[in-house]
Amino acid sequence: MKTPAEYNKLLKQNKLTDLMIAQALYSINKRAKNHRDKAKEYKDSHYYNKYDVYALSNSDNAREKMEEYYDKKEAILKYFKPIQIHKSVHNGFKTQRIYDYEEEYNTVDEDLVFNKNGYYDNDEGQFIYFKDIKVPYENISYYLYYVIEGYGFHSPLQEEELQNYKDLQITKLEDNFMMPGKEIAGLMSVQFCDKVLNLLTSDHCIRVTESTIDTTTNIWYNRYIQRRNPWF
Repeated sequence: MKTPAEYNKLLKQNKLTDLMIAQALYSINKRAKNHRDKAKEYKDSHYYNKYDVYALSNSDNAREKMEEYYDKKEAILKYFKPIQIHKSVHNGFKTQRIYDYEEEYNTVDEDLVFNKNGYYDNDEGQFIYFKDIKVPYENISYYLYYVIEGYGFHSPLQEEELQNYKDLQITKLEDNFMMPGKEIAGLMSVQFCDKVLNLLTSDHCIRVTESTIDTTTNIWYNRYIQRRNPWF
């Protein structure tokens, strides 16, 4: 999305509003989730097709980009204070593949097996058989929750870190909580987001109020300010 002229003007003056920061952070966060989904897509592709030789490499590259964007997100969130702790239970089934050279291959409960197959391993010079089983799991995740100009953001929190935030209320989210990514056409540009991050973390950043913004020409303000969703 094209950067509003008023934002470019403020950046040239080393000025940032919380709304500019929130919109940059929103775009960074959604790009991280896009790469998260791509990494899983490539990984699943390799899992079900061993001949997809590029899938693992593509998955690793997508994961690196995801982590890069999440690092940027955390760098910005350091300038704000969380208002709550959110908790979500993640449960379901994960797939475990057991190969014929593993001891468990002949002892696994066949009722758990949902797929049997095999492939020729060129390195080993032989056909490898495998069984796929579904293994139940349950994890509890905690997040610091921030709200910036109506935009909500989560930052992962380890259970042992809860004692550092005893003053914050813990709110339970729905099970298996996960937010989606977003088409990049609806996001602020990478260049704008990087400018906001670099300025915010510099020694010459000037934080100003929203009264500085010309809301008649601010595309993002007019389009989104009235329908912000706190669950980002």
